[in-house]
Amino acid sequence: MNVLPTQLQTAQGLPSAPTDLATWRQRLLERLLGVIIVAGWLVALPSIALAVYERLWPLVVVDVVALGWLSLIYRKRQWDYRWRTWQLLALLYLISVVLLLTIGHASQIYLMALPVLAVLLLSLRAAIGCLVLNALTLALVGTLLQVDSGMAALGENPLLRWGAITLNFLLIDTALTIACAFLLHGMERALAEQQANARLLEHQAMHDTLTGLANRRLLDDRVHQAIAQAQRQGGVVGLVLLDLDHFKLVNDGHGHELGDALIVACAQRLTAAARAGDTVARFGGDEFVVVLTGLRTESELPGAIERLHGAIGGRYELPGHELHVGTSMGVAVYPRDGADATSLIKSADTAMYRAKEKGRDGFQFFQAEMNDRLAQRLQLENALRDALERDQLRLHFQPRVGASDGRPRGGEALLRWHHPELGLISPAQFIPIAEETGLIVPIGEWVVRTAAEHLAQWQQEFPVMCLSVNISPRQFRAAGLEPAIRAACARVAPGTLEVEITESLVMHQPDAAFSLLRQWRALGVGVAMDDFGTGFSSLARLKSFPLDVLKIDQSFVRGIGQDASDAAIVKTIVDLAGNLGLTTVAEGVETDGQASILRKLGVHELQGYLLARPMPADDYLAWWRAQAAAPSGGHVAE
Repeated sequence: MNVLPTQLQTAQGLPSAPTDLATWRQRLLERLLGVIIVAGWLVALPSIALAVYERLWPLVVVDVVALGWLSLIYRKRQWDYRWRTWQLLALLYLISVVLLLTIGHASQIYLMALPVLAVLLLSLRAAIGCLVLNALTLALVGTLLQVDSGMAALGENPLLRWGAITLNFLLIDTALTIACAFLLHGMERALAEQQANARLLEHQAMHDTLTGLANRRLLDDRVHQAIAQAQRQGGVVGLVLLDLDHFKLVNDGHGHELGDALIVACAQRLTAAARAGDTVARFGGDEFVVVLTGLRTESELPGAIERLHGAIGGRYELPGHELHVGTSMGVAVYPRDGADATSLIKSADTAMYRAKEKGRDGFQFFQAEMNDRLAQRLQLENALRDALERDQLRLHFQPRVGASDGRPRGGEALLRWHHPELGLISPAQFIPIAEETGLIVPIGEWVVRTAAEHLAQWQQEFPVMCLSVNISPRQFRAAGLEPAIRAACARVAPGTLEVEITESLVMHQPDAAFSLLRQWRALGVGVAMDDFGTGFSSLARLKSFPLDVLKIDQSFVRGIGQDASDAAIVKTIVDLAGNLGLTTVAEGVETDGQASILRKLGVHELQGYLLARPMPADDYLAWWRAQAAAPSGGHVAE
C-alpha cells in the first residue's frame, strides 16, 4: 500500500507540514496572536495598575483599548486573513506611536517590528509601505515635538540628533526586513519543491510508472465513482479486462525493451480510443482495464468495445520491428455481473479466459455459466499438477508413411492424459492450461525423455525408425530443454530424433530459434515446422532456417477435394519445399481421395486417421511389425 507523507503524519496524530506559503503564514499569524495576547495581558495588567496609581489616564485608555482590540482579532478567525493581519499591524503601530510619544526614542524598537511582521505575514510590498510609514512617523515626531535624544556628541540641535537616530533605525529595520524577505523566498521555494514532490508522489501512487495510466489503486476509486454515478442516474457500468495475445513470445523473443515499447504503444491506442470520462488502467504485465461510464443501457457497450478492440489490435511499427498484435477481452457489466471493483474484475477475467478458449483475438461478455467452466478449469489445473507425479500421462504414437509406397517413414509422439476419475482428457483441454501455468516445461521434458526411451528400445528391432516430438513455445524458451534434447540424442541413433516447432514460434523468435535449431542440427536432430501455411511466414526468413520437414496443416488437407484453392496452396508448399530441399508431410489425411490427390501433388509423406490413429507404445510397435511384414502399404494405393 502506498502512503503519502501527509497521510502518514495524520495517521500518527502529528500536525502535517504546510504545503504552501499561504498556509504557513496563516499558521504563523495564529501562533503570533497567541503569544502576543498572553504577553499583552502579562505586561498590560501591571502597566494599567501603575498608570492608575500615577493617574496617567491616557495610558490606561490605550492599554484597555489595545487589549480589547487584540482579543477581538484573536477571536475573529472567520475574518479574512489579510484583514486580520492589517488589524494586527495597525494595533501594533498605534501602541508604538503612543509609546514613542510617552517614553521617547527608546521605544523606536517597537516600530521596527512592523515591516518585519509585514514581510512575514503579507508581502515585501507591504513591508516597504511599513518602512515608509515608520520613516514618516519618526520624522513627524522629531519635527513637531523636538524630542531630545540625549546624544550630546551630535551637538545641541535635537532634530539633528533625532535624524541620526532615525536613519540608523531605518537602516537596521531595512536590513532585517530584507533578510526576512530572502529567508521567506527560500522557504517559499522549499515549500514549492515539497508540494511538487508531494504531487509527484501522489501521481506515482495512483499511476503506472511505464505508461502513465491509472494503476489498481486509482482503478478501484474510479470504479467506485462510476458505480455511484450509475446508481444516481440509473445506468450501467462496463468493465473491460484485456491482455495481449502471445505477449510473452514478444517479450522473451525480442527483449523487454521492445515489450515495454509495445505496452506503451497499446496504452496510447487505448487512451485515444476511450471516450471522455472513461478510465484506462494498466492492471499489470500486458493486462489493461477500461471502465466505460455514462451508459444508460447495455446496448451501448458492444460498439464501444469493438472500437477498443479495433484500436489496440493490428500492426505496430516499433523501432526495428513490425509486430501484429491480437487481444483477448472480457467484459463485465454493473450491476448484473458484480457490485464492486473486485467482483467486476473477477467476472471480466473469467470472460477473458473464455475469449482465449474460443480462439483469442476477440471479446466475450461474462455469463453465469462461465463460473462453472472456470471451476472445471481450476479443477483440471490442480489435477494436472499431480498428473506427472502420479504417472497419469501417456504417450501415444501416430505413424507417418510414404505417399508413394505406404511404407512407414517415422512417427509422432502425442501426449495423452488418463485421469482415474475424469477418464481420457483431450490434449485440447489440458495443453493450453499447461502452457499458461508453465507445467508444460516439466511435462515437455518428460515427453522428450520418454519418447527417447521408447525409440531406443524399438531401434533394436528397427534401426532406422524415426520419431518426432512437439516443442511448445513455453518449452522452447525453458532452460532445461537443451539438456533434455542432448540426453535424448545420446540414447538413439543419429538423425532419428526429430522436433516439431510451430510456424508462429519461429516467426516470433527468429533469432533465438535460429541459434537453438542450429545447435540441435549439430547434434543430429531433425527439425520439422508444424502446421505450415497458417502463420504467414516470411519466405526470406524461412529459407535461412535449418529445417528438414514442412508439415502441411490439416486445414488445407481437409478441403483439398472440394476447394481448388486448398490444392493450389498445397502445391505451392510442395514446390517451395522442393526448392529448399525439404520433406513435406501432409497432416490429417482421412480419405483415400485426399491421399491420392496429395500423392499426385508430390507430397512425400502422409499422416492421419486413414493410415492409423494414435496408439499406445505396444500397439505402435505391433503396427510397425505388421507393416514390415506386409509386401506394400495398402492405404495409399490407387
